[in-house]
Amino acid sequence: MNKVRNLVVGLIIGLLVGAVVSYEVSAGQLSAKDTQIAGLQGYVSTLQGEVTWLQNQIDTRDTQITTLQTQLTGNITLVTKLQGWLAGNLTLISQLQNQATNLQAQLMGNTTILTQLNTSYYGLLSNYSVLQTWLSGNLTRNAMLETQVSTLTTEVNNLTTQVASLGRQVTELEVRLAEEPNIIAVSFSRYEYTRGQLVDWISKANKTVYVMVMAFTADQLADALITAHNRGVNVTVIIDDQYKTSAGSEYQRILNAGIDIRTDNSWRLMHHKVMIVDGYILVTGSYNWSTAAEDDNWENIIILGSETVSAAYMEEFNRIWEQTTPGA
Repeated sequence: MNKVRNLVVGLIIGLLVGAVVSYEVSAGQLSAKDTQIAGLQGYVSTLQGEVTWLQNQIDTRDTQITTLQTQLTGNITLVTKLQGWLAGNLTLISQLQNQATNLQAQLMGNTTILTQLNTSYYGLLSNYSVLQTWLSGNLTRNAMLETQVSTLTTEVNNLTTQVASLGRQVTELEVRLAEEPNIIAVSFSRYEYTRGQLVDWISKANKTVYVMVMAFTADQLADALITAHNRGVNVTVIIDDQYKTSAGSEYQRILNAGIDIRTDNSWRLMHHKVMIVDGYILVTGSYNWSTAAEDDNWENIIILGSETVSAAYMEEFNRIWEQTTPGA
């Protein structure tokens, strides 16, 4: 814009200088030149107006250029941001493309699985038809079996009633058998070795031996009780108090062995002849535990196996035992 302005000014000055020179060369031509100068002045005035207009246009264009430059700077910044955003989106697009590729692979795999499932489905339909036929036959058989089960249930109930009845009968028989003593042996002195029977059962005792006899003078029987006591059997003895110190009495020897032996402490004669072994074996009879019972008298014993009978004799033993005092 400055170059255009300088050009216009130079042109005007040139014209003015030319006019002056022409004026000097020809004074006669002054009037004509004045006229020309007046015309030129008008022309210059017109040119100055145009220059002013051009200057305004140039200023307007400068303002527009400045505005455009500002807009361009903003657009460049925006473009830079858009480029950054585009770069990020390109990365995202790449990731999405990879995911799409993976999904396509999965889709292909799922398509294969779906084909297999379709095949299995049609196979199951075929099997279902076979199963329906089989089930129909089984339902018929089940109905028959239910009838049979119902019949068998009735029979089982009847048998259960019979078994219960038989159980009661067996229980009654067991009670009777338990109550009825089992006769193991009988023995008569002078014909048999009755003392040996007593020694044998004492030696078989596992836990307890309870004895109540009127007289106790037989050495072998005392030896058997001491031996049983020494091997851990609980031996307890009651004799009649009148025979505590009689000739040949085993009382003191048994007491010294650590066996609990007592007298009945009663004016009545304690005439029992009883031995209870392990709460089951019962030996009773007329046989006193004396030498005479084996060698001189007619005596007897009976050996029973019975908890019930043994318990009855233990009640009598305990009744008498309550009246005794420890031996000394």
